[in-house]
Amino acid sequence: MSVVSSVGKANFELIELFGRKVIFTEDRIFCDSIPSGLFKYEIRHDDSCLGEEAEIAEKVYVNFWGTVISAYDLMSIGDRFREIGEDDIEYLGLKCDIDEYARQNYREIDKNKLNVVCGKRIVEKEYEFIK
Repeated sequence: MSVVSSVGKANFELIELFGRKVIFTEDRIFCDSIPSGLFKYEIRHDDSCLGEEAEIAEKVYVNFWGTVISAYDLMSIGDRFREIGEDDIEYLGLKCDIDEYARQNYREIDKNKLNVVCGKRIVEKEYEFIK
């Protein structure tokens, strides 16, 4: 059973998905708690319930596996989902919170620009994507 949570309260781990480092939680995350500039996807597991990730989508209604937050757009424009192949996902075994993930993928350039919602706490930050 998944818990609906804000991004600041979820427990994340670092994974690699489609060759990109992203963070994963088993919780459903409120859309309005995602920091600006990051992408949120949900993972659907296989219909046989073998615990195999099957696809990512903007919203998963059946066979929800977890939520992914990414600094990268992982789907093509117009796609409703993207299949996950056997070699497309790797769990790295490292815990990572949203602020740490943002610091790894963005360079902080000026505070008081980007409102990052972490639970009920508003943190003012601006990040520039590191390519």
